[in-house]
Formats: sequence, C-alpha cells, structure tokens
Amino acid sequence: MSWVYPTIFMMATSVVWYSYIRYAKSFDIPQVLVAFAMIGLPLPIYALATLYSDSSYSLQPAHLLVMLIQGIVFIYLGNLYAVKGIDAAPNPGFSVLISKVYVVFTTPLSVFLFDAPMPVQSVIAIVLIVGSSYFVIVDKNNSKKSGTRLSTAPWVSNTLIAFFCYGGNSLSSKYLLNGGMPISMRLFFPGLVATILYLPAALRGIRKIGIKNRKPLFVLFIIALGSVLFNASTQVAFAQAPNIGYVNAANASSTAVLAFTSVYIFRDPLPRRKLMGVIGVVIGTYILFLV
Repeated sequence: MSWVYPTIFMMATSVVWYSYIRYAKSFDIPQVLVAFAMIGLPLPIYALATLYSDSSYSLQPAHLLVMLIQGIVFIYLGNLYAVKGIDAAPNPGFSVLISKVYVVFTTPLSVFLFDAPMPVQSVIAIVLIVGSSYFVIVDKNNSKKSGTRLSTAPWVSNTLIAFFCYGGNSLSSKYLLNGGMPISMRLFFPGLVATILYLPAALRGIRKIGIKNRKPLFVLFIIALGSVLFNASTQVAFAQAPNIGYVNAANASSTAVLAFTSVYIFRDPLPRRKLMGVIGVVIGTYILFLV
C-alpha cells in the first residue's frame, strides 16, 4: 500500500494548486500564462533533479518519441484546455472533476498494456465514480420535454479535451516509468517541449500584467510550486501503484474538496444535483482505497 501515501499527498496538493489556478482569474492573468507557470517555471527543479540523479538509464528512441507526443499533445494542449475549462466553469471543481475521471479508460487499458490487476471491487468503485460524474456534467433542462440535458457550455468541451490528454499522459507516463526512466527526466523533457510552445504567448502575457505587479506574480509562483509537488507525487504514486487507475480515481476525488472550498472562498455555485455527483465520486474513491 506504499502508493497510498504519495497519493494522499497528491490529493491535498491538488486542492491548493487548483484553488490558486482559479484565483488567478481574479487578477485577469492570461490563461496561457497560467499554463506556462504550471509547466515552464518548474523546469529548473526538474533539470537539477535529472542532472544529480544516480540512475543508469539511457534514453531510447521509442521513449524520446513518446515524450515528444507528451509535450506537444498531452501536456501543451491538455493544460491549456484545462485552464480554459476551469476559467469558464461555474465552479472550478466541476471542470477539474470531469478532466480527472479519465480513470474510466486508463484502468481497463492498464490491464491490457501493463498486466495490471483489476478486481471486482475496483470495477464497482470506478463505475460509481464515472456514474457520479454524470450528475456534474449534466444541467437541468427548463423545457417541459425532459428533465436534464448534457451541458453544451464551452467549459465542457474544453474540459473533455483535457480529459483525453490527461488520460494519454497518464498511460504514457506509466510506460516510461516501467521502462526505467527517472521521474525527474519524465517531467523535464516533455515539459521543455510544452514550454517552448507556450513561450511566445506567455511573454505577451507577462507584458500585459507587468513584472512589477507582485500579487499576480506571487500567484503564478504558487501555481508553479503546486505543479512541482503535485506532479512529483503523482509520478511516485504511478510508479508504486498496482494499477494507475487507482491513482487517477483518487486524483478525481480530490476535486470534491475543491468544489466545496470554491463555494466558500469564491462564492461559486454548488447545485444539489452536482453535489450528489461530488459525493458519489468521494464514496467511489474510498471503496477504491480499500482494494
């Protein structure tokens, strides 16, 4: 059960991290600059960790190709659309929750790709998590024809793009870690690729907020620090977990706390239907931890 401890740390870090991503909206910080802070600012830490690691790992062409795909598709697009979804959602917990339930395909695929276990109890937990997420993504329909409808709001489409990107990043990370790649290297090289893509728009964003404006810069610093702690603990959990779907499900459940804190801190809404969905995700994750 050694995977549980880094997973719990990841969950706690996630709440603070995403709260600051939501807080960045208060300072009108450009979305691409927030994404840059998530990926680009932590790079020096990952670089130092890679240089001073004792690993004897030698880079393979297949691993290099996977990291390029991670950087260009899963990280660059995934984080950019995730920030867009958080910005536009009525409650950031809704967007983060949906983007994190990629457990629905990472868990069964892990069985085929990595010979990971998937007992019946974990299947029940995952079904509960995914089913509960339905209540978050649907809205009440005021028409007389039906009671609910799938939301067509922009935050949903942005979040679904992040959903598939995060799932792909999760599976490819497990592949690289199983291949002996150090965690710091796994974080550095794809992050470097994404940072290069973010850089032009990020520089324009810095000029917009001004380098002397300390409050937005402090928010970006906390976002960068949260990114380091969250990503490092996630990779440790991935490496130790019997099935990465367990870690992904726990990641999704941490958004329940985010949904509640957003109500009190940012006065964001939490309708009863969506509250039911959030509670269902928490229960499903608890069952998963008992596996």
